[in-house]
Amino acid sequence: MILDENLTEEILEIAKNLTRPMSYPRLLEEIINDAMNITNSDGGTLYIMINNALYFMIMITRSKDFRWGGDGNPVDLPPVELNSTSVCAYVARTKTTKNIADVYNDKEFDWEGPKKYDKLNDYHTCSELVVPLINHEQKVIGVLQLINAIDPDGNIVAYSEQEEAICEAIGSLAAVSLSNRNMINQLQELLDSIALSFTDAIETRTPFNANHTRHVAQYCWDFAEFLNNR
Repeated sequence: MILDENLTEEILEIAKNLTRPMSYPRLLEEIINDAMNITNSDGGTLYIMINNALYFMIMITRSKDFRWGGDGNPVDLPPVELNSTSVCAYVARTKTTKNIADVYNDKEFDWEGPKKYDKLNDYHTCSELVVPLINHEQKVIGVLQLINAIDPDGNIVAYSEQEEAICEAIGSLAAVSLSNRNMINQLQELLDSIALSFTDAIETRTPFNANHTRHVAQYCWDFAEFLNNR
């Protein structure tokens, strides 16, 4: 597969974007926005794997000006169980990408959810590209679902093999970035726990300056959080 120069530059920019320091919610936003932009998708959903179920993190339909989730605003929908017959569950179980040209003519998966969304929102889901987010340990940590690719004339079309390959690359990079962010968060929790233990120990030995010790510790935590979110 040979990419033109502009597309190559766009992919490199996405790679740089997803690897720069940012908060976890912001990283989720960047992943789905970058994938939708490069494929010119009208809609998209990002799921994260938690306890063997796929949880909705962000849902977007641009033509309806619809956005749910992200920025600490949870999506109030039940998770997708991995034993379900949905395309997302299949992709997570098998670690394979599915490229569906026409949802309503597909007999392989259960499309009850998208059809219900279409009916409630006067929408029509047609093409879908569903990609597993596989990290450096070959673990699926989420699923990226892109909806309705739009061509330059404004028509809904199927996703191309090139877009499929590009989104698989973005998915792998996103998975590694998310895993690294989780590791950083776990390390931060460990450091916080150690700092609190030291603070409690100092207070026990020298109670006269207990408040000062706690204030210094809190200032350090706040400053670390500020740097982490820049």
